[in-house]
Amino acid sequence: MNDRLKIVGYSHSGYNQMRNIYGNNLEGFIFKQQKKDFFKVLDHLHFKLKKRTNSTYHNIHVGLSDRDLFHYFNGVNIGTKPWISTFETSLPRVSSLASIAIRQLANSSCKQLISLSKCSYNIQFERLQESPASLRDLIMNKTLVLHPPQKTIINTIEEKQYDTILTFTIIGADFFRKGGLEILEAFDYFLDKKQELKLNIVSTMQYGDYASQATIQDLNRASGIIKKYPDYIQHYKSLPNQKVLDLLKNSHVALLPTYADTYGYSVLEAQACGCAVVSTDIRALPEINSNEVGYVIEVPKNEMGNGLLNTKEARGLFSSKIKENLIEIILKMISNPNELRQKGNLSLSRIKKYHDPTLFREELQKIYINALET
Repeated sequence: MNDRLKIVGYSHSGYNQMRNIYGNNLEGFIFKQQKKDFFKVLDHLHFKLKKRTNSTYHNIHVGLSDRDLFHYFNGVNIGTKPWISTFETSLPRVSSLASIAIRQLANSSCKQLISLSKCSYNIQFERLQESPASLRDLIMNKTLVLHPPQKTIINTIEEKQYDTILTFTIIGADFFRKGGLEILEAFDYFLDKKQELKLNIVSTMQYGDYASQATIQDLNRASGIIKKYPDYIQHYKSLPNQKVLDLLKNSHVALLPTYADTYGYSVLEAQACGCAVVSTDIRALPEINSNEVGYVIEVPKNEMGNGLLNTKEARGLFSSKIKENLIEIILKMISNPNELRQKGNLSLSRIKKYHDPTLFREELQKIYINALET
């Protein structure tokens, strides 16, 4: 490579892209968004007409510009420029043009495919079993696992106070998909018995998601519990990110007993604040949370790690598993606060070990250099 700064193009500017692509300062590279793209125009028009994104228009790109290299999130480039894609489940993520997109994954212009987790790597491998072996081998040989970076938000566990009321926090717009109703019902159980616990909720309380299929009745039930305990349950519809981190720094436990999540960035942020995390064991969550550093709720799931939620009965079983285990876990926390502190300390240590931003940047820089030299 010569001394000129190499330009890495990216398409969409969202949280995933910021975490895994343009939010990283790499020596020898600068990031520039490509705003003019034929498929982005189609995606914009489709959204205006249908009020929803078309997966093909959103995730297929042409990549024609002065950029030296393109790095997408869940995207596929059908142009000839060298490109890389980071994905959270599998590629290609399209509703049509799948055969063309798969061939592009195998094409020499595709230099690297980055899976956020071993779980998504395995899903990609299984999905490609329907493709010719020659294509499958080419694609998997250029696929690796690289977990997102996460800086520590506190330096040591001594920065947290453990002689205060046991404090929990849940974050996420899709409140019911993330196990919010089960959390509130567990808190109703304890607070009704006069057990002092504090719960912070940062959520717009959206309902009707594909996983929990929560209804207006569920929202009313949740709102009723929140109103019942104004001294112990604090609900924020939204907060600036720094305020959210402040809540986590002053919390002992973060909650993500989720029905469906591809990764779980909030787990990393909570661990970086020295929180023990309570999560289910779906998708990538067992890779970033464990009973050593937190608390894991085992739920019914398939071989790919997705929760079994296809019927009303299945969702009911899933919900009961979450609620019953939450109550059991909280009882453990109440009876053994020292264990909670130990888990919080181990959570902070695992962030330093497995999500070091410096090591992530070094790995991404190597990927970019190799992509431009081959």
